[in-house]
Formats: sequence, C-alpha cells, structure tokens
Amino acid sequence: MLVILVLRDLEVAGKRRKELVEARLKAEKLARAKEEFMATMSHEIRTPLTSVIGFAAKLGETTLDPVQQRFMKAIAGSSEHLLSIVNDVLDFTRVDSGKLKFESVPFKVADIFVDVFDALVWKAEEKSIKLNLFIKPVETLLLHGDPVRLRQVLFNLVGNAIKFTHKGSVDITATFLNEKGSAVLLFKISDTGIGIPADKLEAIFGEFEQAESNTEKKYGGSGLGLAITKRVVEQQGGNVSVESSNGLGSVFSVRIPFTFGELESRETSFTEDVPEYPLKGLNILLAEDDPMIRELQTHSLEGLGAKVVVAEDGLQALELLKVNPVDIIVMDIQMPEMTGPEAVKIIRTTFPASRKNVPVIAMTANVLQHDLKRWMDEGMSDFVTKPFKEQELVDKINDLLHRSNVNPKPVEPVIVEETYSFSMEKPPVLYDLAELKATSQGNLGFVSKMINLFLTSSFASVNNLKFHLKQKNWEQLGKTSHRMIGSYKQMGMPYIAAMLKELESVSAEQKELGKAAWLVQQIELNSTEVFRLLKNELEQLS
Repeated sequence: MLVILVLRDLEVAGKRRKELVEARLKAEKLARAKEEFMATMSHEIRTPLTSVIGFAAKLGETTLDPVQQRFMKAIAGSSEHLLSIVNDVLDFTRVDSGKLKFESVPFKVADIFVDVFDALVWKAEEKSIKLNLFIKPVETLLLHGDPVRLRQVLFNLVGNAIKFTHKGSVDITATFLNEKGSAVLLFKISDTGIGIPADKLEAIFGEFEQAESNTEKKYGGSGLGLAITKRVVEQQGGNVSVESSNGLGSVFSVRIPFTFGELESRETSFTEDVPEYPLKGLNILLAEDDPMIRELQTHSLEGLGAKVVVAEDGLQALELLKVNPVDIIVMDIQMPEMTGPEAVKIIRTTFPASRKNVPVIAMTANVLQHDLKRWMDEGMSDFVTKPFKEQELVDKINDLLHRSNVNPKPVEPVIVEETYSFSMEKPPVLYDLAELKATSQGNLGFVSKMINLFLTSSFASVNNLKFHLKQKNWEQLGKTSHRMIGSYKQMGMPYIAAMLKELESVSAEQKELGKAAWLVQQIELNSTEVFRLLKNELEQLS
C-alpha cells in the first residue's frame, strides 16, 4: 500500500511538473508573439510616418501663406501625436516586461526642467493658461542617473496637466533631499484642471485606463502615459502619487533617488559655428526601397551638402558600390531582392579593402533589441529608428566618420628642425581679461564660466592641432586654427591669436610643413603657460 501511494504521488508530481513546463513554454510563446506583434505594428506605422513627418518638416522650410502654414502645422502635429501613441505602446511593452534599460550619466537637473517647460509652454499659451516653473532649489544641482527617463516622466505629467486644464495654471516645482549622501529629487506638477474623482485615483495608473469612459474620445491619448510614468519611476526605486478632487485640479508628486554627480567637460569651442552644409564633400550611398522615403532622404542629404548615389534595394547597392567610392552608406533593413543585412554581409566579406570597411548606418522601423543587436553583429556600424530627425542622422554620420579616423595609419612625426621668426614680439603678459570682465558687468560667475569653457575647449583644440599636423591634414589644420582665433582674441591673447592666424595662412598654402610644425609647437607652449595662469585666476575668483 505504501509503495502504491508513493508511486501515485510521484505520478501526480511528474504530471504537475509537466503542466508547469507546458504553461511556462506557452507563456513564453505568448510573450514572443506579443513582442513580435508590437514590432510589426510599429514597423508598419513608423515607415509611412517617416515620410509624413519628414516632408512636413521640409514643407515648413518653404515659403507658405498663413492658411498653408496652418495646414502644414496640423499635419505635423497629428503625425507627431500618432508617433507618440506608438511610442507609448512600445514603451509600455518594454516596461511591463522589465526590459527597460536605464542610463547612468551626469546631467544638470535644471536643464531637463527648462527643456520640458520650453517644449510645452506654447501648448499652455494656446489654451490661455499659465505654465509656471519654480526650480530655485535645484538650479545648480548635478546628478548621476538617466536624464532621458526623467524628461519622459516630466513630459507625461506636465502634458497631461495642460491637456486637462482649461483655465488657471499648471505649476512645476522641484527640490531635493540629501539622504545619507544620496540625492533624492522631489517634484510636483499641480494644475487647476478638471480633477479626478476619488474612486478613480488608483485606476488612472492602470494601462489603457482613463478617469472617465469618454476621456479618450474628448481629450485623446492612449491611456498609457501614467502607467508608463509609474513603472519608470518605480523601476528607478522611486514612487509617484496623486492628490485630487473632481473639478478642483490635481497634484502629482514624484520622488526619484539619484546620486550626486559632476558634469563631464565638453571639448567644444564657444566660438565654433555650426556649418551651413555639415555633410559638404561627403559621398553617400543611400539604399531604400520606399520611393517616398528615398525622395525625402535624398533631398535632405543633398541639402546638407552631400553627393548622393541612390539604390532601390540591396543588389543595386552592391553594384553601385563597386563603381562609386563612398564615404558612408545609409541603408534600409527590409528591402526586396536583397535585405540590408544580407548586402552588408557581402560587403564585409567579399569587397576589396577600399570598400569593405565603409561605415553603414541602418534605417529601420523595427525596435526589437535582439534584432538591432544581430544586425550590428552582422556588420552594421550604427542605426537610426524611423522616423528620425535630420540632425540625428547627421550626428550619426559625423560620429562614425570620426571613429573611423581614431586609429589612422601610423605616420611619421613632424620634427621641428629649425626656428622660424615671428613678426609679433612676445608680450610680457600673455592674456588680458579686462574686456571680458567689462562685458560681464561685474558678474564674476560669468567670468569663471567663460574661463572654464575656454580652458576645456582650447586644451582639446591644441591637441587637435597636433593630431592634424601629424596626419599632414592641411584642411583640418587650417579649419581648427581658424576656429581657435576668435576665442583667443576674446580672452585677450593677441599674440597667440596672431600665431593661429599665421598657421591658418600656412595651411592654406600647404607647402611649409616645417613652419607649420614650429607654429603648432609655439602655440602649444604659450597656451600651456596661459592655461596654468588662468587656473590660478579661477582659484582667486572662487
């Protein structure tokens, strides 16, 4: 009898284990099906949206009469709204599955709040309501965490507040706490809007939930914004709560823990202008099967100064690459005849060295991370997700071209064999901040900021001069020296500025390498001396 009972228990246990395995496999299959459906839906909507948003932006750059301008804005606004709903659904899928990733980078808190305020204040003005920003306690606060997700939370909450407020105001307030060395950011979004019934306060954080059944029809939206907000905040260890009364407005309170941080210095010059044609001189191969997107991107890239060769699929792209030397390829993923990844695989494995390593940027409406990773592993250099902004593609192109030059072929160093005379005599003092201090009107904080910015950008620029000299890149040597002249003059350094001007002239002639090397050496020696003195100046100012 005992043996029979044991055998029966084992049989029942085995049956249950089998059922659990089957249930787990079924759940995983359903999860994959859900993810694939979301990706397919995203792809089918994002592809035409790329054309709609892109051409609306191009249309806005032309001369339109007031009626046409209004129609164009309506098209752009509606398409952006549709894109936001698609993003809401996809974000919720990621958050709900625990696949949402958080960055950990330094950022200035005030910048995030001001960005959101600037982006949404016009919506409040359209409704004749006041949007107020009170962030004095966090104006100089530097944190370490995910600024993108903080911006997303703010956009959702402030956007909602404006949407449901018809008169009065929406207030954004922020402060922070120092809890045992950790920074806790606290902010509130208060409005004088329609409010939320007491019995609906918890429900509004549920997916696809609205406070009233007719809210979606009356105000629009996916019903996912607050659900995403709650999960994003909680996955960072924070919490979000709401206080409200029907017809008396609402107050959303958010608490998110971060760590105190410091901003990384940026190697950019405050005198450097954004070029009018940032892609001038580049040869780009564009492979895209959709005729609308092909036309849009060709127009956009050529408008930025590039020469564009166009292919309608992967096979055409390969044929064109054989006879056209290009600097970069912008390629769609899903194309007839041959897909983007298939074409890239052939380029990387069979093309000659002069072609096989050309950077390739994938254009895709697919947002599944495992697909994106697979394409990168198969040879893609980077990707942009449709629809994308023009500047996003420009940034990707510039970044890839910069990276391709990080480890160039070794070149022999330029040796300075003789001393060249310079027409201007070296002054006893290399810099004079009198003009800068006069411009600041007594604001020593402004003076300190400008000195810091000069030190950061000029240190990087001097290193760039040395790099371009070693590469014997006359064009970049001239451009870099030209960009540096303005900042050195602003800081009262005419002697070094004159040397930079001389270096610019020598670079234009592309003949006297020895003189260029001597000038770079002198610019570095004198700049190093100035950097040391300015650091002392900073200490005195502080």
